[in-house]
Amino acid sequence: MKKLAVLLLSGSIGLSNAFCSLLFLGIICFLITRNSTFIESSAPEQSNSDTFFAQLVDHYVDDDKLTALYNEPDILERLIAFNKCLNEQLNYYELSFQALQSLEYFKGTDNFVKIYNRKGDQIKNQKIEIDEQICYVTSLNTIGVNEKFFNEYLPLVEEGNSFASEDYILSTSTEIPIILGHHYKEYYKVGDIIQLNFLEKNFDFYIKGFFPENLSIYYNSKSIDINNYICMPSFNYTAKSEDANDNLIWWARYYLQKNHGYIRYNSQDELESIKQIVTELAQKYDLDYSIIDSVNRISRSHEGGIAK
Repeated sequence: MKKLAVLLLSGSIGLSNAFCSLLFLGIICFLITRNSTFIESSAPEQSNSDTFFAQLVDHYVDDDKLTALYNEPDILERLIAFNKCLNEQLNYYELSFQALQSLEYFKGTDNFVKIYNRKGDQIKNQKIEIDEQICYVTSLNTIGVNEKFFNEYLPLVEEGNSFASEDYILSTSTEIPIILGHHYKEYYKVGDIIQLNFLEKNFDFYIKGFFPENLSIYYNSKSIDINNYICMPSFNYTAKSEDANDNLIWWARYYLQKNHGYIRYNSQDELESIKQIVTELAQKYDLDYSIIDSVNRISRSHEGGIAK
């Protein structure tokens, strides 16, 4: 049974109308998320490990380039094949902060709401009309991760269950599992089902578990307070997923996000080898990708102690 939650009053809105009405706002959020790092509280450098992460980026930086990309032949097949090679040939970690959005009036505190820039701007209860019905859009703190990232950096579940391998495959016959930060326990319980919007598409999400209190992820000197986050699996497209022909742009946008991840390395020589592999894969699938020349560190903290 769907829960009329304190934070999100569950409701159903027609997908096609919702997509049209949310498209402009959603594309802005999509571009901001893809072309900027998250903004969180500062923290001192957390690790002296000799393990580093190189960031993979695409160069489809505006609407014109994205529109041209979506019109290319076999674009989804090429994006999927590129992602498969990244996961098979490299030590690849998918990490995204694309927000899940509530379309009902959000009664929670600002701590749950995504901050988009250093000025602290948020999208909270932005009023829009969909099919003559008033909706209120709120972008929630969200972290999307692949199985490798979750198992290494977010395996601590206080209540309920962790993600299983099958949770990383999207099926239209089931809800998408999510694990919530500890502060959500005031409003939900394991097994509750809520409806949220992801990239202008409505999905049912079921709460599989809760993280322990005071769990954080550190990215360089920035801290992500998982207490106030929703964690979702970075799922893959399969034949059991929706017909891609009817949702080509949605799946293409989603795989652009999946391909915007991080590759782990231990030395400068290994990094140069990774750059060469990425260049060859991008050329093979006729895509515009490269590695950013910057050093990234990722670690996990729980109750003040660095755990990874």
